[in-house]
Amino acid sequence: MQTFVVIVAGLGALAHVYFAYTEMANWSLATVGRIAPTWLAGAPSDADHVVWARRLAFNVGAYNLVLALILAATAWLSNAAHVAAPVLGLVAAAWLAVAALAALATRVVKAFLIQGALAALLAAGIAL
Repeated sequence: MQTFVVIVAGLGALAHVYFAYTEMANWSLATVGRIAPTWLAGAPSDADHVVWARRLAFNVGAYNLVLALILAATAWLSNAAHVAAPVLGLVAAAWLAVAALAALATRVVKAFLIQGALAALLAAGIAL
């Protein structure tokens, strides 16, 4: 299962680098419309809200970048069969699960599915 954990953690790291880029450098009305269209439904001034949330999105992006680093470290340590890999992997899986629940609560379904699947796969890979 070591190879499985390396693959899942590596893919998770890549996904979260992309999430961080999207939130930190590419936040726009079009981006929000693509990733969270329900956020725009019924908003009195969509563009103003998206601009207002840009700093918050940057902050969330920073958290995703840290999670990407943790996932990359998990992949690297797992590849090296390091004793710390399972512990770090479980921390990453827990973080992913919490992020997935937050995505579900805020109706960002794609993020919920991606982060939830990564959490389950990573935890399963470590358990086996």
